[in-house]
Amino acid sequence: MTKIAATVHFQSTLTTNEPNNEVFRKVAQTLNVPAWFLQQLAAERLECRTYDAYPGFSFDHVGEEQLRALLRTPALVIGGPVYENVHRDTLASRMASALGGRPVAPLVAEGTALIPEGKVSKQHVPAFDNPLSVSDPKMSFGSHIQVFDEGAIWQWSIATFAIVEGRNFGKWVSDEVDLQPLDAVTPRFREIDAMRAANDGLYPDGVLREFYDWLESIRKPLRSKLMDLHHAKMAAIPSGCAVMPVAPPRLSSFETFSVENGKMRTRFDAAPILFRAMVRHCRRATELAATPHAFLDEQYSERIEAVISGAACLEALVNSVGARLVPDWQECFEHKPPTEKWHQCLRQKDKSALFQTSRQPYQSFSKLIQLRNTWMHHKPIDEDVKQTGKGGETTIERNMSARFIADLPTQIRGLISEFFIAIGEETPYWSEARPGWDV
Repeated sequence: MTKIAATVHFQSTLTTNEPNNEVFRKVAQTLNVPAWFLQQLAAERLECRTYDAYPGFSFDHVGEEQLRALLRTPALVIGGPVYENVHRDTLASRMASALGGRPVAPLVAEGTALIPEGKVSKQHVPAFDNPLSVSDPKMSFGSHIQVFDEGAIWQWSIATFAIVEGRNFGKWVSDEVDLQPLDAVTPRFREIDAMRAANDGLYPDGVLREFYDWLESIRKPLRSKLMDLHHAKMAAIPSGCAVMPVAPPRLSSFETFSVENGKMRTRFDAAPILFRAMVRHCRRATELAATPHAFLDEQYSERIEAVISGAACLEALVNSVGARLVPDWQECFEHKPPTEKWHQCLRQKDKSALFQTSRQPYQSFSKLIQLRNTWMHHKPIDEDVKQTGKGGETTIERNMSARFIADLPTQIRGLISEFFIAIGEETPYWSEARPGWDV
């Protein structure tokens, strides 16, 4: 089928419409139907508008029997996608990070669907229109339909958004169904909105009701076609879906989840958080070093934490890369020191000549790992104090100087960049400062 156009209106991604009506909650609980679906269904099918303002909703006269009647046969709504097997806070955080450019790991592993096609898990997050106080979902369309059928929510992707050159509103286009009739919605509504502007901000009597009657004459046959599409897709889809019996947990921005055979697994990329921890401890240590009479133990505490988090970052990073590049990585290199692992990855790409501890940034890398080992396996032994131009200097001050710590983020950032250029991959997105990611 040729792609056919339809009017598009702005849709948010996380706000769920929630009219404060006990009827919705009661029916949702009794029939085991999500409340958001009932609210969306009422906005699409029931007489719940005041017709004196836009948007103007009143659910006070929506009765329990009206909702039950709608659900005696499969019921359909149109809007944005429903996400499954993800905590709402996690989804909100990832979407906000994506908008702001903050680094994040992929939310789902390859082979796991975040937006299901078919039967939807009970552990899901709806993503529909703006609040009803802002816009009317019946004036919009969406990328998906959700259908309550056989006691469950089913979801199908049915349209995509398209920009229309030469006009200031776009279209939804579909290979599945003819959406052309909807293309008249925005121009017609603008006409009656112009009447409101010319009438002291008030819609003339009967104009909105007449408009919604006309809109229903378009959407009703469209819903029928979409329901036929649902039944066809439902009959063709294989049985079973990747759902979980437990509620999804909150995830870090650097955790990726997968669902297989009803079990959820997560993979945590520790390197970004460890890198940021190193940078923060280095900064704090440098601030303390420049502060007169700063408590020395506070300085050493920050320096040690910078060393440990920096070394852990590099080992986490090289383990991730090595598992991709080097055969039998787990068996042959799991217990090797990070410097040797790093060298092996470069050797795998015929770049081993780069690894020279006599030059930066490998000099700092080698020293960092030595210091990490010192603190992880520390022994209380007596060590000589040496005379310097500034007076006596202890071994800890000499090996883990304020200057070394201040320069550490620059050297480690350079090490990571050179490493990824050498192996022909993009430098990790988290190694540079971004909005909300101060490194």
